[in-house]
Amino acid sequence: MILTGSRGIFTLEIKNYGEKGVWGLRISRDGRWIRVNPDKTEVTFDKNATEQSNRHFVLLERKINLELGKYGYRGKPISVFPIIVIANDIIDIHNESDVPIIRRSNLIHEVRKYNEKLLENVLQFIREMLGRETLPPKKHPKHFYRENIVDYLGQLRYDIETLCEIGNRYALYALSTSKHSYKNQKQ
Repeated sequence: MILTGSRGIFTLEIKNYGEKGVWGLRISRDGRWIRVNPDKTEVTFDKNATEQSNRHFVLLERKINLELGKYGYRGKPISVFPIIVIANDIIDIHNESDVPIIRRSNLIHEVRKYNEKLLENVLQFIREMLGRETLPPKKHPKHFYRENIVDYLGQLRYDIETLCEIGNRYALYALSTSKHSYKNQKQ
């Protein structure tokens, strides 16, 4: 996600690690992401959000400055700032790196630390460029299961009624058989 404003241009890498709060997260100085289990054992993630975030902000920064140069912009190069946002407030986070890794509730506070004082015409150019370069959202097929559920419930009802009918017949048979055997025992 890209956030633009007079305070700066930000890439937000949003992750939802540890949403159940069972384990903690430690980010080492060299950017490794490590899962800290309740028994204090640690497992390093195969992929880490720092590398992904770095790729995004470097490519975006390069693209913005290249396009602004074509436009005739001669001001200082525009910086893009990476922020990694953990989307839940449950997981324990211990960040030893210099990359901001914050909870979603701290995003406004983090952005307020920056003050690039970007001019509105530069921001407008960047927003328009991003609008042209942005891919449309992926379409995810929507599955409507209502009809399937209604059919399933209808079949389930039929099966239950059939089982009840069989159960009733069996109970009547068992009752009549037991009366018959009771009569035979009396004699």
